[in-house]
Amino acid sequence: MKKYIFVILIIFLTGCKNEENPVKKVKIALIERKSIENRSVYSGKVFPGDKTQLLSSSAGIADSVFVKEGDSVKSGDILFTYKSSAITENEIKLSTAKLELDMLENELINYDVQKKETGIRNRELEIKALEYEIKKGKDELPILKSSIANSEKVVQMYTEFLKEESVSVFELEEKKTELLTKIAAYESLKMKQELDEQKYKLLVLTKDSVQKDLQYKEEKLKSAYESLKKEVLIYERALLEAREGVKAQKSGILTKFSVYPEEKLERLQSIGMLSSGENYIVNIRVPVYQASKIKIGQKVRVKFSDFSGTEKYNGEISRVSNFATESSNRLGIDAEIELKDENLKSLKPGYMVEVEVSNSAQENYLLVKKFSVREENGDKYVFVLKDDKAVKKIVEIGAEGDSDYEVLNLSEGTKIILNPFAVKEGDKIEVVK
Repeated sequence: MKKYIFVILIIFLTGCKNEENPVKKVKIALIERKSIENRSVYSGKVFPGDKTQLLSSSAGIADSVFVKEGDSVKSGDILFTYKSSAITENEIKLSTAKLELDMLENELINYDVQKKETGIRNRELEIKALEYEIKKGKDELPILKSSIANSEKVVQMYTEFLKEESVSVFELEEKKTELLTKIAAYESLKMKQELDEQKYKLLVLTKDSVQKDLQYKEEKLKSAYESLKKEVLIYERALLEAREGVKAQKSGILTKFSVYPEEKLERLQSIGMLSSGENYIVNIRVPVYQASKIKIGQKVRVKFSDFSGTEKYNGEISRVSNFATESSNRLGIDAEIELKDENLKSLKPGYMVEVEVSNSAQENYLLVKKFSVREENGDKYVFVLKDDKAVKKIVEIGAEGDSDYEVLNLSEGTKIILNPFAVKEGDKIEVVK
């Protein structure tokens, strides 16, 4: 009887012990070598990718304006009209240009007769005129060269101002254009000087040069004739514009438009910018501490949300600024994203979007899931499976991704318990697949 009671007592105590230390069912994952995936999210703004500058072909005073900045227009839509005075002015200019063209055409027709009668007689006068031109050119070249040097300093100064955002890109481009114009004028004058000197030698030293010079004059007449023909076409277009109004040359969105009734416009004045609405870029501003993560060629996801839902577009970083600027008291760099999808109808210039930049490390790391790591007294630890038991291991953390840690002190293939809150040191473990 006593032996029977003793056996029952052992069974009871064994059962209690098993209840105190039950087998824990857990999932595990092996430490493997993988690439760390992480993403950065930024706010972005949509801008037109293709822009066509709008110019007024005619000078005059604006009368009726039918559009405003931000409007969508179709090819042929009238943007604005001129007052009738512009028609009269363009008719006069066109008539004058056509008269000059007719006169030049007659001069070309009669040139063969003229050059035979007057060529040799006027040779001496031409030599004297050429001497004057050569002297004049020698005086002007140093002045132009000095002017170019001054313009180069101005461009350099405006480039520095642009970095400080104290001038606009358009102001810098204007100064660059002025510099290029002066350089072109200098090169043109220099070339003219060389040609005049060569021509002078030919006229003085050879009798045959008379015929060559007359041929050169004929080519100049032909060149002037072609130039005047182009000018006539410009005035014809200006007159048509003054009569019918300024029309959109293609369909798109007026991302800029600055014409108002009663405004006086100059010929070839910039009046706005037209985007086709087919190609857009997205601009994001990246804090300096994250600048190293942004590189040209990175793939991105652009998200736009409204009451109808969320649209997602694929893109690629196409430009990264080399200069940090301050905005809202925060230092950062600008990056541009080229959208790769064809259907962008839901987007409009000026829309705010969310940009998700994927940063994939190329190196392989030994990774564990973040949710399998716990922290205690400043140390991070995991539970590993060893001999069917949970063993606590302090881990050294390296790189960090969105959902993973790199571990530096555990070997590849180590079995990590994925639900560390369910176990403690020494628990018996049953692996659940």
